[in-house]
Amino acid sequence: MPNSKSYKPRSISRTLSAGLIITLVLVAGLSLFVNFILSSRKAKDELETRAEEYISALSDALKVPLWNYSEETIEVICRSYAQNEFVARLRLEDQKGSIFFEKEKVDQRLVVSRSRDILYEGNLVGRVHIALASGYYTAVNRQLFQSLSLTTVIMIGALLVMTGILLRQFLKKPMSRFIKMVETYGAGQPDAFKQGIPYSEFDPLVVVLDEMSEKIASQMRSIRKLNEDLERRVEERAAELKKLSEAIKQSPVTVMITDKSGSIEYVNPRFSEVTGYSAKEAIGQNPRFLKSGNHPDSFYKGLWDTILSGKTWRGEFLNRKKNTEEFWESTSISAIKSDGGEITHFVAVKQDITDQKQAEQAIRESRAKYRDLVENANCIIFQMDTQGNITFFNRFAQEFFGYSEAEILGRNLVGTIVPATDSAGRNLEVMIEDLVKHPDRYMDNENENIRRNGELTWVAWTNRAIYDDQNRLSEILCIGIDRTEQKKMEEELRRNLDELGRFNKLAIGREIKMIQLKEEINELRCQLNQDQKYKIVT
Repeated sequence: MPNSKSYKPRSISRTLSAGLIITLVLVAGLSLFVNFILSSRKAKDELETRAEEYISALSDALKVPLWNYSEETIEVICRSYAQNEFVARLRLEDQKGSIFFEKEKVDQRLVVSRSRDILYEGNLVGRVHIALASGYYTAVNRQLFQSLSLTTVIMIGALLVMTGILLRQFLKKPMSRFIKMVETYGAGQPDAFKQGIPYSEFDPLVVVLDEMSEKIASQMRSIRKLNEDLERRVEERAAELKKLSEAIKQSPVTVMITDKSGSIEYVNPRFSEVTGYSAKEAIGQNPRFLKSGNHPDSFYKGLWDTILSGKTWRGEFLNRKKNTEEFWESTSISAIKSDGGEITHFVAVKQDITDQKQAEQAIRESRAKYRDLVENANCIIFQMDTQGNITFFNRFAQEFFGYSEAEILGRNLVGTIVPATDSAGRNLEVMIEDLVKHPDRYMDNENENIRRNGELTWVAWTNRAIYDDQNRLSEILCIGIDRTEQKKMEEELRRNLDELGRFNKLAIGREIKMIQLKEEINELRCQLNQDQKYKIVT
Protein backbone atom coordinates (compact mmCIF):
# COMPACT_ATOMS: atom_id res chain seq x y z
CA MET A 1 0.00 0.00 0.00
CA PRO A 2 1.43 3.43 -0.93
CA ASN A 3 2.73 5.59 1.87
CA SER A 4 0.38 8.48 2.63
CA LYS A 5 3.36 10.81 2.90
CA SER A 6 4.53 10.08 -0.62
CA TYR A 7 1.10 9.71 -2.24
CA LYS A 8 -1.85 12.08 -1.75
CA PRO A 9 -5.16 11.00 -3.35
CA ARG A 10 -7.00 13.52 -5.48
CA SER A 11 -10.52 14.81 -4.89
CA ILE A 12 -13.13 13.63 -7.41
CA SER A 13 -15.14 16.86 -7.15
CA ARG A 14 -12.06 19.04 -7.60
CA THR A 15 -10.85 16.92 -10.49
CA LEU A 16 -14.25 17.11 -12.22
CA SER A 17 -14.46 20.87 -11.59
CA ALA A 18 -10.98 21.44 -12.99
CA GLY A 19 -11.78 19.31 -16.03
CA LEU A 20 -15.03 21.21 -16.62
CA ILE A 21 -13.32 24.60 -16.28
CA ILE A 22 -10.59 23.62 -18.70
CA THR A 23 -13.20 22.34 -21.14
CA LEU A 24 -15.24 25.56 -20.90
CA VAL A 25 -12.16 27.72 -21.35
CA LEU A 26 -11.13 25.75 -24.42
CA VAL A 27 -14.65 25.93 -25.89
CA ALA A 28 -14.93 29.65 -25.13
CA GLY A 29 -11.53 30.34 -26.63
CA LEU A 30 -12.39 28.39 -29.74
CA SER A 31 -15.74 30.17 -29.98
CA LEU A 32 -14.11 33.59 -29.65
CA PHE A 33 -11.55 32.69 -32.27
CA VAL A 34 -14.20 31.53 -34.76
CA ASN A 35 -16.44 34.54 -34.10
CA PHE A 36 -13.48 36.86 -34.43
CA ILE A 37 -12.64 35.44 -37.86
CA LEU A 38 -16.28 35.64 -38.98
CA SER A 39 -16.75 39.21 -37.67
CA SER A 40 -13.48 40.27 -39.29
CA ARG A 41 -14.70 38.99 -42.63
CA LYS A 42 -18.03 40.74 -42.18
CA ALA A 43 -16.37 44.02 -41.18
CA LYS A 44 -14.07 43.81 -44.17
CA ASP A 45 -17.00 43.17 -46.50
CA GLU A 46 -18.78 46.25 -45.10
CA LEU A 47 -15.63 48.28 -45.56
CA GLU A 48 -15.29 47.19 -49.16
CA THR A 49 -18.94 48.12 -49.76
CA ARG A 50 -18.32 51.58 -48.30
CA ALA A 51 -15.24 51.99 -50.47
CA GLU A 52 -17.31 51.18 -53.58
CA GLU A 53 -19.95 53.66 -52.48
CA TYR A 54 -17.41 56.43 -51.82
CA ILE A 55 -15.52 56.03 -55.07
CA SER A 56 -18.73 55.76 -57.09
CA ALA A 57 -20.12 58.94 -55.54
CA LEU A 58 -16.87 60.87 -56.09
CA SER A 59 -16.46 59.71 -59.66
CA ASP A 60 -20.10 60.65 -60.40
CA ALA A 61 -19.48 64.14 -58.92
CA LEU A 62 -16.48 64.61 -61.20
CA LYS A 63 -18.00 63.30 -64.48
CA VAL A 64 -17.76 66.67 -66.14
CA PRO A 65 -14.33 67.52 -67.57
CA LEU A 66 -11.95 68.46 -64.85
CA TRP A 67 -10.88 71.55 -66.77
CA ASN A 68 -14.44 72.90 -66.46
CA TYR A 69 -13.90 73.14 -62.70
CA SER A 70 -11.64 75.47 -60.96
CA GLU A 71 -8.99 74.00 -58.72
CA GLU A 72 -10.80 75.43 -55.70
CA THR A 73 -13.97 73.58 -56.67
CA ILE A 74 -12.14 70.30 -57.20
CA GLU A 75 -10.37 70.71 -53.88
CA VAL A 76 -13.63 71.44 -52.07
CA ILE A 77 -15.28 68.35 -53.55
CA CYS A 78 -12.30 66.14 -52.71
CA ARG A 79 -11.81 67.59 -49.23
CA SER A 80 -15.45 66.94 -48.37
CA TYR A 81 -14.91 63.25 -49.10
CA ALA A 82 -11.47 63.14 -47.45
CA GLN A 83 -12.95 64.43 -44.18
CA ASN A 84 -14.77 61.11 -43.70
CA GLU A 85 -13.22 59.29 -40.69
CA PHE A 86 -12.86 56.05 -42.62
CA VAL A 87 -11.02 57.60 -45.62
CA ALA A 88 -7.31 57.28 -45.01
CA ARG A 89 -6.11 58.43 -48.44
CA LEU A 90 -7.69 60.26 -51.44
CA ARG A 91 -5.88 61.19 -54.65
CA LEU A 92 -7.16 62.73 -57.92
CA GLU A 93 -5.18 62.60 -61.18
CA ASP A 94 -5.84 64.00 -64.68
CA GLN A 95 -5.70 61.87 -67.82
CA LYS A 96 -1.93 62.37 -67.95
CA GLY A 97 -1.36 61.22 -64.35
CA SER A 98 -0.79 64.69 -62.91
CA ILE A 99 -2.10 64.98 -59.34
CA PHE A 100 -4.91 67.53 -58.83
CA PHE A 101 -5.57 66.63 -55.21
CA GLU A 102 -4.05 64.29 -52.62
CA LYS A 103 -4.64 63.84 -48.91
CA GLU A 104 -3.41 60.97 -46.71
CA LYS A 105 -3.71 60.20 -42.98
CA VAL A 106 -0.32 58.75 -42.09
CA ASP A 107 -1.47 57.38 -38.72
CA GLN A 108 -4.10 55.11 -40.27
CA ARG A 109 -3.52 51.52 -41.48
CA LEU A 110 -4.98 50.94 -44.93
CA VAL A 111 -7.37 48.03 -45.25
CA VAL A 112 -9.33 48.51 -48.52
CA SER A 113 -8.28 50.63 -51.52
CA ARG A 114 -10.12 51.27 -54.80
CA SER A 115 -9.25 53.11 -58.06
CA ARG A 116 -11.64 54.22 -60.81
CA ASP A 117 -11.34 56.07 -64.12
CA ILE A 118 -13.45 59.22 -64.68
CA LEU A 119 -15.01 59.19 -68.17
CA TYR A 120 -16.77 61.96 -70.03
CA GLU A 121 -18.51 61.11 -73.28
CA GLY A 122 -16.40 57.97 -73.49
CA ASN A 123 -13.13 59.80 -72.99
CA LEU A 124 -10.77 59.46 -70.02
CA VAL A 125 -10.61 62.76 -68.21
CA GLY A 126 -9.03 61.63 -64.91
CA ARG A 127 -8.56 58.89 -62.25
CA VAL A 128 -9.55 58.82 -58.61
CA HIS A 129 -7.94 56.62 -55.81
CA ILE A 130 -9.59 56.03 -52.40
CA ALA A 131 -8.17 53.92 -49.52
CA LEU A 132 -10.24 53.28 -46.38
CA ALA A 133 -8.60 52.89 -42.93
CA SER A 134 -9.12 50.07 -40.39
CA GLY A 135 -10.88 52.19 -37.83
CA TYR A 136 -14.34 50.87 -38.48
CA TYR A 137 -13.02 47.36 -38.99
CA THR A 138 -11.17 47.43 -35.62
CA ALA A 139 -14.06 48.98 -33.73
CA VAL A 140 -16.50 46.30 -34.90
CA ASN A 141 -14.13 43.48 -33.90
CA ARG A 142 -13.37 45.01 -30.49
CA GLN A 143 -17.01 45.44 -29.65
CA LEU A 144 -17.82 41.88 -30.70
CA PHE A 145 -14.87 40.40 -28.74
CA GLN A 146 -15.82 42.29 -25.56
CA SER A 147 -19.45 41.20 -25.71
CA LEU A 148 -18.51 37.54 -26.34
CA SER A 149 -15.88 37.56 -23.57
CA LEU A 150 -18.38 38.92 -21.06
CA THR A 151 -20.92 36.33 -22.12
CA THR A 152 -18.33 33.55 -21.76
CA VAL A 153 -17.25 34.66 -18.28
CA ILE A 154 -20.86 34.78 -17.11
CA MET A 155 -21.47 31.30 -18.55
CA ILE A 156 -18.34 29.85 -16.88
CA GLY A 157 -19.28 31.39 -13.51
CA ALA A 158 -22.82 30.05 -13.72
CA LEU A 159 -21.60 26.60 -14.74
CA LEU A 160 -19.06 26.53 -11.90
CA VAL A 161 -21.72 27.36 -9.33
CA MET A 162 -24.08 24.73 -10.78
CA THR A 163 -21.25 22.20 -10.94
CA GLY A 164 -20.34 22.77 -7.28
CA ILE A 165 -23.99 22.37 -6.22
CA LEU A 166 -24.45 19.24 -8.34
CA LEU A 167 -21.19 17.64 -7.19
CA ARG A 168 -22.01 18.29 -3.55
CA GLN A 169 -25.58 17.08 -3.83
CA PHE A 170 -25.18 14.10 -6.12
CA LEU A 171 -21.56 12.97 -5.60
CA LYS A 172 -19.99 14.08 -2.33
CA LYS A 173 -22.95 13.31 -0.09
CA PRO A 174 -23.67 9.87 -1.66
CA MET A 175 -19.96 9.05 -1.51
CA SER A 176 -19.78 10.02 2.17
CA ARG A 177 -22.83 7.87 2.87
CA PHE A 178 -21.33 4.95 0.97
CA ILE A 179 -17.99 5.33 2.81
CA LYS A 180 -19.82 5.10 6.14
CA MET A 181 -21.50 1.93 4.90
CA VAL A 182 -18.13 0.50 3.90
CA GLU A 183 -16.69 1.39 7.32
CA THR A 184 -19.64 -0.31 9.00
CA TYR A 185 -19.18 -3.31 6.73
CA GLY A 186 -15.47 -3.38 7.52
CA ALA A 187 -16.30 -3.30 11.25
CA GLY A 188 -17.88 -6.73 10.87
CA GLN A 189 -21.54 -5.92 10.08
CA PRO A 190 -22.34 -7.74 6.80
CA ASP A 191 -25.89 -6.17 6.61
CA ALA A 192 -24.48 -2.64 6.30
CA PHE A 193 -25.69 -2.38 2.67
CA LYS A 194 -29.23 -3.64 3.31
CA GLN A 195 -30.51 -0.10 3.89
CA GLY A 196 -29.75 0.57 0.22
CA ILE A 197 -26.89 2.09 -1.69
CA PRO A 198 -26.99 5.63 -3.17
CA TYR A 199 -26.55 4.68 -6.82
CA SER A 200 -26.73 1.51 -8.89
CA GLU A 201 -23.17 2.20 -10.08
CA PHE A 202 -22.01 1.14 -6.59
CA ASP A 203 -23.41 -2.39 -7.07
CA PRO A 204 -20.17 -3.78 -8.63
CA LEU A 205 -18.21 -2.22 -5.78
CA VAL A 206 -20.45 -3.92 -3.21
CA VAL A 207 -19.94 -7.23 -5.01
CA VAL A 208 -16.20 -6.67 -4.98
CA LEU A 209 -16.33 -5.84 -1.26
CA ASP A 210 -18.22 -9.06 -0.57
CA GLU A 211 -15.65 -11.03 -2.53
CA MET A 212 -12.84 -9.20 -0.74
CA SER A 213 -14.47 -9.97 2.60
CA GLU A 214 -14.58 -13.66 1.77
CA LYS A 215 -10.98 -13.57 0.59
CA ILE A 216 -9.88 -11.67 3.69
CA ALA A 217 -11.67 -14.18 5.92
CA SER A 218 -10.01 -17.03 4.02
CA GLN A 219 -6.65 -15.28 4.23
CA MET A 220 -7.09 -14.69 7.94
CA ARG A 221 -7.75 -18.39 8.42
CA SER A 222 -4.67 -19.15 6.35
CA ILE A 223 -2.65 -16.60 8.32
CA ARG A 224 -3.75 -18.14 11.61
CA LYS A 225 -2.73 -21.56 10.32
CA LEU A 226 0.56 -20.13 9.05
CA ASN A 227 1.16 -18.52 12.43
CA GLU A 228 0.57 -21.82 14.14
CA ASP A 229 2.90 -23.56 11.68
CA LEU A 230 5.42 -20.76 12.09
CA GLU A 231 5.33 -21.02 15.87
CA ARG A 232 5.81 -24.77 15.61
CA ARG A 233 8.67 -24.32 13.15
CA VAL A 234 10.21 -21.64 15.38
CA GLU A 235 10.12 -24.06 18.27
CA GLU A 236 11.62 -26.79 16.11
CA ARG A 237 14.22 -24.38 14.77
CA ALA A 238 15.04 -23.21 18.27
CA ALA A 239 15.56 -26.83 19.29
CA GLU A 240 17.69 -27.39 16.18
CA LEU A 241 19.70 -24.23 16.90
CA LYS A 242 20.25 -25.43 20.44
CA LYS A 243 21.48 -28.75 19.09
CA LEU A 244 23.62 -26.91 16.54
CA SER A 245 25.02 -24.67 19.25
CA GLU A 246 25.91 -27.69 21.36
CA ALA A 247 27.35 -29.43 18.32
CA ILE A 248 29.51 -26.40 17.51
CA LYS A 249 30.70 -26.22 21.11
CA GLN A 250 31.61 -29.92 21.11
CA SER A 251 32.87 -29.90 17.50
CA PRO A 252 36.40 -31.24 16.90
CA VAL A 253 36.92 -28.43 14.35
CA THR A 254 37.35 -24.71 15.00
CA VAL A 255 34.38 -22.43 14.24
CA MET A 256 34.86 -18.67 14.02
CA ILE A 257 32.29 -15.96 13.15
CA THR A 258 33.33 -12.41 12.23
CA ASP A 259 31.49 -9.29 11.11
CA LYS A 260 31.86 -7.89 7.60
CA SER A 261 35.05 -6.01 8.53
CA GLY A 262 36.65 -9.13 10.01
CA SER A 263 36.26 -8.48 13.75
CA ILE A 264 35.76 -11.76 15.64
CA GLU A 265 32.32 -12.10 17.27
CA TYR A 266 32.35 -15.80 18.23
CA VAL A 267 34.78 -18.70 18.60
CA ASN A 268 33.97 -22.20 19.85
CA PRO A 269 35.99 -23.98 22.61
CA ARG A 270 38.04 -25.86 20.02
CA PHE A 271 39.59 -22.53 18.99
CA SER A 272 41.02 -22.08 22.47
CA GLU A 273 42.27 -25.67 22.55
CA VAL A 274 44.16 -25.23 19.24
CA THR A 275 45.48 -21.65 19.55
CA GLY A 276 45.80 -21.25 23.33
CA TYR A 277 43.78 -17.99 23.23
CA SER A 278 40.59 -17.78 25.28
CA ALA A 279 37.34 -16.60 23.70
CA LYS A 280 37.57 -13.37 25.70
CA GLU A 281 41.03 -12.69 24.27
CA ALA A 282 39.92 -13.41 20.68
CA ILE A 283 36.52 -11.65 20.48
CA GLY A 284 36.86 -8.12 19.08
CA GLN A 285 40.19 -8.83 17.39
CA ASN A 286 40.93 -9.45 13.73
CA PRO A 287 42.02 -13.00 12.80
CA ARG A 288 45.29 -11.49 11.56
CA PHE A 289 46.63 -11.67 15.14
CA LEU A 290 47.22 -15.39 14.40
CA LYS A 291 49.36 -14.69 11.31
CA SER A 292 52.72 -16.40 11.14
CA GLY A 293 54.08 -14.12 8.42
CA ASN A 294 54.68 -17.01 6.00
CA HIS A 295 51.93 -15.99 3.53
CA PRO A 296 52.34 -13.00 1.16
CA ASP A 297 49.87 -10.09 1.06
CA SER A 298 48.56 -11.34 -2.30
CA PHE A 299 47.41 -14.53 -0.54
CA TYR A 300 45.15 -12.56 1.84
CA LYS A 301 43.99 -10.22 -0.95
CA GLY A 302 42.79 -13.20 -2.96
CA LEU A 303 40.98 -14.50 0.12
CA TRP A 304 39.13 -11.20 0.69
CA ASP A 305 38.30 -10.77 -2.99
CA THR A 306 36.70 -14.22 -2.96
CA ILE A 307 34.58 -13.92 0.19
CA LEU A 308 33.49 -10.31 -0.51
CA SER A 309 32.12 -11.51 -3.87
CA GLY A 310 29.91 -13.98 -1.98
CA LYS A 311 31.92 -17.07 -2.92
CA THR A 312 33.39 -19.65 -0.55
CA TRP A 313 37.16 -19.61 -0.05
CA ARG A 314 38.99 -22.83 0.74
CA GLY A 315 42.67 -23.06 1.56
CA GLU A 316 45.34 -23.70 4.18
CA PHE A 317 46.89 -21.33 6.72
CA LEU A 318 50.18 -21.57 8.56
CA ASN A 319 49.32 -19.69 11.78
CA ARG A 320 50.98 -19.14 15.14
CA LYS A 321 49.64 -20.17 18.55
CA LYS A 322 49.80 -18.11 21.72
CA ASN A 323 53.00 -19.96 22.70
CA THR A 324 54.50 -18.95 19.28
CA GLU A 325 54.30 -22.54 18.02
CA GLU A 326 53.30 -22.70 14.33
CA PHE A 327 50.45 -24.92 13.18
CA TRP A 328 48.60 -25.66 9.91
CA GLU A 329 44.83 -25.21 9.45
CA SER A 330 42.60 -26.31 6.57
CA THR A 331 40.03 -23.49 6.34
CA SER A 332 36.69 -22.87 4.63
CA ILE A 333 35.29 -19.29 4.81
CA SER A 334 31.74 -18.46 3.65
CA ALA A 335 29.62 -15.31 3.67
CA ILE A 336 26.42 -14.93 5.70
CA LYS A 337 23.88 -12.76 3.86
CA SER A 338 20.77 -10.88 4.92
CA ASP A 339 17.36 -11.39 3.30
CA GLY A 340 18.26 -8.56 0.93
CA GLY A 341 21.41 -10.38 -0.21
CA GLU A 342 23.85 -8.09 1.65
CA ILE A 343 26.87 -9.69 3.32
CA THR A 344 26.68 -9.23 7.12
CA HIS A 345 29.08 -11.80 8.58
CA PHE A 346 31.63 -14.47 7.68
CA VAL A 347 31.86 -17.94 9.17
CA ALA A 348 35.14 -19.87 9.11
CA VAL A 349 35.38 -23.61 9.73
CA LYS A 350 38.99 -24.68 10.39
CA GLN A 351 40.69 -27.98 11.13
CA ASP A 352 44.16 -28.50 12.58
CA ILE A 353 46.14 -30.43 9.94
CA THR A 354 49.60 -30.07 11.46
CA ASP A 355 49.98 -33.85 11.89
CA GLN A 356 48.79 -34.40 8.34
CA LYS A 357 51.32 -31.86 7.02
CA GLN A 358 54.10 -33.59 8.93
CA ALA A 359 52.98 -36.95 7.55
CA GLU A 360 52.90 -35.51 4.03
CA GLN A 361 56.43 -34.20 4.51
CA ALA A 362 57.55 -37.65 5.63
CA ILE A 363 55.81 -39.19 2.61
CA ARG A 364 57.48 -36.70 0.30
CA GLU A 365 60.85 -37.60 1.77
CA SER A 366 60.13 -41.32 1.44
CA ARG A 367 58.89 -40.78 -2.09
CA ALA A 368 62.13 -39.03 -2.94
CA LYS A 369 64.01 -42.08 -1.69
CA TYR A 370 61.58 -44.33 -3.55
CA ARG A 371 62.09 -42.32 -6.74
CA ASP A 372 65.86 -42.63 -6.47
CA LEU A 373 65.45 -46.39 -6.00
CA VAL A 374 63.13 -46.68 -8.99
CA GLU A 375 65.28 -44.49 -11.19
CA ASN A 376 68.31 -46.70 -10.51
CA ALA A 377 66.43 -50.00 -10.82
CA ASN A 378 67.65 -52.48 -13.44
CA CYS A 379 64.22 -53.07 -14.91
CA ILE A 380 61.53 -51.21 -16.84
CA ILE A 381 59.28 -49.17 -14.51
CA PHE A 382 56.61 -46.71 -15.63
CA GLN A 383 53.19 -45.42 -14.57
CA MET A 384 50.18 -44.58 -16.70
CA ASP A 385 46.83 -42.93 -16.01
CA THR A 386 43.39 -44.39 -16.64
CA GLN A 387 43.52 -43.26 -20.29
CA GLY A 388 46.75 -45.12 -20.99
CA ASN A 389 48.94 -42.00 -20.99
CA ILE A 390 52.44 -42.38 -19.53
CA THR A 391 53.01 -40.31 -16.35
CA PHE A 392 56.38 -41.75 -15.19
CA PHE A 393 59.21 -43.43 -17.12
CA ASN A 394 62.37 -44.51 -15.27
CA ARG A 395 65.89 -44.23 -16.60
CA PHE A 396 66.13 -47.94 -17.51
CA ALA A 397 62.88 -47.68 -19.52
CA GLN A 398 64.21 -44.62 -21.37
CA GLU A 399 67.40 -46.46 -22.32
CA PHE A 400 65.53 -49.65 -23.21
CA PHE A 401 62.89 -48.10 -25.49
CA GLY A 402 65.01 -45.19 -26.78
CA TYR A 403 62.73 -42.34 -25.59
CA SER A 404 63.78 -39.49 -23.33
CA GLU A 405 61.53 -38.52 -20.43
CA ALA A 406 60.45 -35.30 -22.20
CA GLU A 407 59.56 -37.26 -25.36
CA ILE A 408 57.46 -39.96 -23.70
CA LEU A 409 55.61 -38.32 -20.78
CA GLY A 410 51.98 -37.60 -21.58
CA ARG A 411 51.90 -39.86 -24.64
CA ASN A 412 49.82 -43.00 -24.94
CA LEU A 413 51.30 -46.47 -24.73
CA VAL A 414 49.77 -47.50 -28.05
CA GLY A 415 51.84 -46.08 -30.86
CA THR A 416 54.92 -45.52 -28.70
CA ILE A 417 56.10 -48.62 -26.80
CA VAL A 418 53.16 -50.87 -27.69
CA PRO A 419 52.21 -51.59 -31.34
CA ALA A 420 48.53 -51.59 -32.23
CA THR A 421 48.88 -55.20 -33.44
CA ASP A 422 51.69 -57.63 -32.61
CA SER A 423 53.49 -59.86 -35.14
CA ALA A 424 51.05 -62.69 -34.44
CA GLY A 425 48.01 -60.50 -35.28
CA ARG A 426 46.88 -59.94 -31.68
CA ASN A 427 45.06 -56.59 -31.15
CA LEU A 428 47.15 -54.94 -28.44
CA GLU A 429 45.19 -51.64 -28.57
CA VAL A 430 42.06 -53.42 -27.32
CA MET A 431 44.16 -55.20 -24.68
CA ILE A 432 45.51 -51.85 -23.33
CA GLU A 433 41.99 -50.36 -23.20
CA ASP A 434 40.84 -53.35 -21.16
CA LEU A 435 43.94 -53.22 -18.94
CA VAL A 436 43.37 -49.60 -17.84
CA LYS A 437 39.75 -50.46 -16.98
CA HIS A 438 40.43 -53.82 -15.29
CA PRO A 439 44.09 -53.91 -14.20
CA ASP A 440 43.37 -56.87 -11.90
CA ARG A 441 42.90 -59.06 -15.01
CA TYR A 442 46.44 -58.30 -16.15
CA MET A 443 48.44 -58.48 -12.92
CA ASP A 444 50.94 -60.73 -14.74
CA ASN A 445 51.03 -60.24 -18.47
CA GLU A 446 53.41 -60.78 -21.34
CA ASN A 447 53.12 -59.07 -24.69
CA GLU A 448 55.14 -57.82 -27.59
CA ASN A 449 56.48 -54.24 -27.40
CA ILE A 450 58.29 -51.99 -29.82
CA ARG A 451 61.30 -49.75 -29.42
CA ARG A 452 61.71 -46.34 -30.98
CA ASN A 453 63.90 -47.78 -33.77
CA GLY A 454 61.13 -50.24 -34.70
CA GLU A 455 62.71 -53.28 -33.08
CA LEU A 456 60.15 -55.69 -31.59
CA THR A 457 60.79 -56.96 -28.06
CA TRP A 458 59.00 -59.24 -25.60
CA VAL A 459 58.44 -57.96 -22.06
CA ALA A 460 56.96 -59.75 -19.06
CA TRP A 461 54.86 -57.20 -17.11
CA THR A 462 53.68 -57.03 -13.52
CA ASN A 463 50.81 -54.51 -13.34
CA ARG A 464 49.42 -53.07 -10.09
CA ALA A 465 46.56 -50.57 -9.61
CA ILE A 466 47.11 -47.35 -7.59
CA TYR A 467 44.05 -45.85 -5.83
CA ASP A 468 43.49 -42.30 -4.47
CA ASP A 469 42.11 -41.27 -1.05
CA GLN A 470 38.53 -41.90 -2.24
CA ASN A 471 39.48 -45.44 -3.31
CA ARG A 472 39.22 -44.51 -6.99
CA LEU A 473 41.61 -45.91 -9.58
CA SER A 474 44.05 -43.15 -10.44
CA GLU A 475 47.14 -44.79 -11.99
CA ILE A 476 48.67 -48.16 -12.89
CA LEU A 477 52.25 -49.13 -11.98
CA CYS A 478 53.91 -51.36 -14.58
CA ILE A 479 57.20 -53.22 -13.96
CA GLY A 480 58.67 -55.08 -16.94
CA ILE A 481 61.52 -57.49 -17.61
CA ASP A 482 62.98 -57.96 -21.07
CA ARG A 483 62.28 -61.52 -22.21
CA THR A 484 63.36 -61.10 -25.82
CA GLU A 485 66.48 -63.27 -25.55
CA GLN A 486 64.64 -65.80 -23.43
CA LYS A 487 61.91 -65.90 -26.08
CA LYS A 488 64.52 -66.44 -28.77
CA MET A 489 66.10 -69.25 -26.73
CA GLU A 490 62.70 -70.81 -26.17
CA GLU A 491 62.00 -70.66 -29.89
CA GLU A 492 65.43 -72.14 -30.63
CA LEU A 493 64.92 -74.91 -28.08
CA ARG A 494 61.49 -75.60 -29.49
CA ARG A 495 62.98 -75.91 -32.97
CA ASN A 496 65.77 -78.16 -31.62
CA LEU A 497 63.27 -80.35 -29.87
CA ASP A 498 61.30 -80.65 -33.05
CA GLU A 499 64.44 -81.60 -34.95
CA LEU A 500 65.38 -84.06 -32.22
CA GLY A 501 61.98 -85.61 -32.41
CA ARG A 502 62.29 -86.10 -36.11
CA PHE A 503 65.82 -87.55 -35.65
CA ASN A 504 64.63 -89.91 -32.94
CA LYS A 505 61.95 -91.20 -35.20
CA LEU A 506 64.57 -91.98 -37.90
CA ALA A 507 66.93 -93.61 -35.38
CA ILE A 508 64.21 -95.88 -34.04
CA GLY A 509 63.41 -96.97 -37.61
CA ARG A 510 67.02 -97.80 -38.20
CA GLU A 511 67.21 -99.81 -34.95
CA ILE A 512 64.24 -101.85 -36.00
CA LYS A 513 65.80 -102.53 -39.39
CA MET A 514 69.09 -103.54 -37.69
CA ILE A 515 67.29 -105.94 -35.40
CA GLN A 516 65.48 -107.42 -38.35
CA LEU A 517 68.78 -107.68 -40.25
CA LYS A 518 70.47 -109.35 -37.26
CA GLU A 519 67.66 -111.85 -37.04
CA GLU A 520 68.01 -112.63 -40.71
CA ILE A 521 71.81 -113.01 -40.27
CA ASN A 522 71.28 -115.32 -37.32
CA GLU A 523 68.83 -117.37 -39.32
CA LEU A 524 71.35 -117.59 -42.16
CA ARG A 525 74.07 -118.55 -39.71
CA CYS A 526 71.94 -121.30 -38.23
CA GLN A 527 71.07 -122.52 -41.65
CA LEU A 528 74.75 -122.40 -42.62
CA ASN A 529 75.77 -124.34 -39.55
CA GLN A 530 73.17 -126.99 -40.28
CA ASP A 531 74.44 -127.25 -43.83
CA GLN A 532 78.02 -127.65 -42.61
CA LYS A 533 77.00 -130.28 -40.06
CA TYR A 534 75.16 -132.16 -42.78
CA LYS A 535 78.21 -132.07 -45.01
CA ILE A 536 80.49 -133.34 -42.21
CA VAL A 537 78.12 -136.14 -41.45
CA THR A 538 77.91 -137.17 -45.04
